[in-house]
Amino acid sequence: MEKKVLITAILVLAIILVLIVGYFRLTGFAVVNSGTSVTRKIRQISDNPLRINISLDVKSSDFALGISEKIPNGLSIISADNNSVNFSDRIEWLFVPGKNVQLSYVLQSSVNATNFSGTWFSTESEGNITGNSYFIYQKSEIPKKQWASSVTAPSFYNANWKPEFAVGASDSSCSYFKPLTGWSKMAQGATDAITLSYSKPVYATGIEVYHFGYRAIDYGADKVELQKPDGSWDIVWQGTSSACQFNVSFDRKAYLTSKIRITTKSGYWANIDAVKLIGS
Repeated sequence: MEKKVLITAILVLAIILVLIVGYFRLTGFAVVNSGTSVTRKIRQISDNPLRINISLDVKSSDFALGISEKIPNGLSIISADNNSVNFSDRIEWLFVPGKNVQLSYVLQSSVNATNFSGTWFSTESEGNITGNSYFIYQKSEIPKKQWASSVTAPSFYNANWKPEFAVGASDSSCSYFKPLTGWSKMAQGATDAITLSYSKPVYATGIEVYHFGYRAIDYGADKVELQKPDGSWDIVWQGTSSACQFNVSFDRKAYLTSKIRITTKSGYWANIDAVKLIGS
């Protein structure tokens, strides 16, 4: 009888010891070297909201193995497989000894996220970090189009054709008398410039210039420039505009801009009704 009790007690203690060791492995306190490697693949599966699928190929040589997968800030766990234990900042698993295990889980960012970057890493049960991965995401942006919010020029023809009348959307019909407002320089033979400011700085990709009038001399923009952050000007177009509306497109600028300057040719009126800035 005493022998049976002793054997039973030993078995119970053995079971408790296995559970304790397993728990410690899962929570990062075990001391046995497991020889673990983690290969991670990170794949974007949706854009809005940003949703990412992470797959793990885990190889362990021996012993029960705990893995804690750290989740970067800004993402939350949507789903995970293989009996994971999910926390706010990590996912944990306990593996069977000597097995190669494949795992996957899905994370999601906030609905309004436009960009994200983060580093993933796994901590095995001994506390060793393995399988670091870095991921960066930037949501594709639709180019924004905006009209000028303020306009300045050193001269104007008369009270109907002041610089401020080039603020806002175009109402030009490409006729000489409609609209009666817009900007025109003081003298046809002069070289002048108009500077247009915009409420939101953008990485510019294009400009739309709207003249008013129906004759060639009513057009005649000579140069279009963007202002850089340091105050210097970058020429994006040069020539002679010859239509009521002309568009300028170029590769996305690497700097933010919120100002356009248009220089006029001597011998042309270069009437400006409105100018649209395009960028993201």
